[in-house]
Amino acid sequence: MAVLQYAIDVIEQDRALWLAREAMANGVRWVEAGHVLIKAASIGIVSKFKALAADCVIVADMKTMDMGAEEVKLAAKAGADVVMVCGAASDGTVEAAVAAARKYGVRITVSLMGIRDQYCRAKQLDQLGVDYILAHRGIDDKFEWFDADHTAVLRRMVADIKTPLAIGGGINESNYPLVKDMGFAIIISGRGITEAKDPGRAARRLVNLAANSTGV
Repeated sequence: MAVLQYAIDVIEQDRALWLAREAMANGVRWVEAGHVLIKAASIGIVSKFKALAADCVIVADMKTMDMGAEEVKLAAKAGADVVMVCGAASDGTVEAAVAAARKYGVRITVSLMGIRDQYCRAKQLDQLGVDYILAHRGIDDKFEWFDADHTAVLRRMVADIKTPLAIGGGINESNYPLVKDMGFAIIISGRGITEAKDPGRAARRLVNLAANSTGV
């Protein structure tokens, strides 16, 4: 079974909190404060998400490129359970983030957004002690995961990478079946929930799909 992670990237704090409540009420247990939301509402939004449901896993997408230990400490103190670091950061930054995560009792996801060779970087990260590696398509990116070349890379990563893998970027109810049985531990949806006519219903349907998928 894969975990569904809901990435909230709106910039209005009140709407972000409403979306988080709707998602949690409909079975979402992993909720992400996206980096643009953190920039708009401050790191305090992480604390507000955690206060909604202490048993939910709160992910802080810090987009960390430098000062790995300090950014992990900041997110952890705010109540984050998982902190997201950029895969384009140096190995030193990733290692510092991992060390801080162990100190503060949180986990590290490394995003491969913007990495030209996601497979190669994932192989390197596999040796650095991170908790999750995220095959990540940005909102502004033009490619689709379901193009043949990208699907082949995803399958190669699942086959060769020991660290649990996540996938995010453009995932919604209609295309979820294309990735649900690839073997990802975490499947991330953002706009697929946020932009739905009924975000709560969309969240519930994706939760049900995740529950019936083959994860790690």
